[in-house]
Amino acid sequence: FKDGLKRAQINMENRRISMRNLRTTYNTRMRQMLLANAMSEDVLRFFIGHRSVQMTDRYDSPELASKLKSMQSFGKEIDRLWD
Repeated sequence: FKDGLKRAQINMENRRISMRNLRTTYNTRMRQMLLANAMSEDVLRFFIGHRSVQMTDRYDSPELASKLKSMQSFGKEIDRLWD
């Protein structure tokens, strides 16, 4: 896993990235892409390997995208918190 992150040039300094983080991100983004293209969510379950909608829903964080979008106008102010 760590070798894969290095090859992908993902900076791990001061970050905790797990396989679950990547799986959740993939699931959420893939679902958004499928819905935007009017494709069945069965495709997502096939790629993820889930048998049920409920399990796929556990790995989806659709509220994250809307939260980030609503916070875009405050981006500079939020970034200054870390200075």
